Amino acid sequence: MITIILKYCPGIKALVSPKIMIVKCPYCGGEVEFFEYEIEAECPDCGRIVRREPSEVCVSWCNMADKCIDELEQKGIIDKTRAEELRKFMWRFKRRKS
Repeated sequence: MITIILKYCPGIKALVSPKIMIVKCPYCGGEVEFFEYEIEAECPDCGRIVRREPSEVCVSWCNMADKCIDELEQKGIIDKTRAEELRKFMWRFKRRKS
């Protein structure tokens, strides 16, 4: 199944190899790094939490996201820490929608 997912799922690349985005801190002007699936991060300069609009990452809308994350972890494509981060993001997004 993972071969099929990697070939056809448009969101899988963001899970396996997320892009880093740089956002200007609205409080101090410093640079804050986000992975494309993150919506908040701490500014390394002033320590405040900076928020941004989420990208359309598949875990935010795909009904198979939890199974996909499980399979990516089982196959060793992502590690346990990354799988946990993605599940947290998925559940936060689902709670917001309900």
